[in-house]
Amino acid sequence: MLFFCAASFSLPKSAFSSLSATILRRRIVGAMQSTDTQKAAQLVTQVTIYNNPSIERLATFLVAIVADPDNFVLTSSRTEAIEMMITKYTNGLSTPIATEKKVAEQGTEDAIVLLTGSTGNLGSQILASLLRTPKVKTIYALNRPSSSSKSIQERHIQRFLDRGLDSCLLSTDRLVFLEGEASHRNLGLKTEVYEEVCCSLLPENLFLKSISRRSFNAA
Repeated sequence: MLFFCAASFSLPKSAFSSLSATILRRRIVGAMQSTDTQKAAQLVTQVTIYNNPSIERLATFLVAIVADPDNFVLTSSRTEAIEMMITKYTNGLSTPIATEKKVAEQGTEDAIVLLTGSTGNLGSQILASLLRTPKVKTIYALNRPSSSSKSIQERHIQRFLDRGLDSCLLSTDRLVFLEGEASHRNLGLKTEVYEEVCCSLLPENLFLKSISRRSFNAA
């Protein structure tokens, strides 16, 4: 039998190492070896300790799984919510991405692509890949205006050099640099430029948005 006191007492996160969590879990599981609680014991994992950081929450969890281990539904914690979101939005990502060779073999003839965020870490890699693909006829690289004195082409060259990419790829008529805002009317472009982009981007062509998250702690 387990005994708890000071229900509101929180387990010390800073000093509570993985070893401490393992020891606590083993002691909990060890106390649940009777025939009535063995099935519930299987639901106690290492993550259980961190997801229930107070004695009160841990006790509530244990009572719930002992009462009905077959139909127990774990209340989503912040960690579990993040894990569920990752599972949801990574569905299908296990399928290998087509290589440049496959794109060249299977891709649409004279494809036209609108790529945003091409001066970012991920965007520059996508841009370099598109520029190496012969069947991509035109690439519109849309980026926000910079507060620095560097031109949009200079910013791309600098990013390519920073990432070890071939900056010579940027010297092509297939690449059209655009400065605007995706949240603005007409993408913040002049009317004639916006209409040209719209007419070029037929349904079979592509719109790619590159976003690289800076911090996972913001979730």
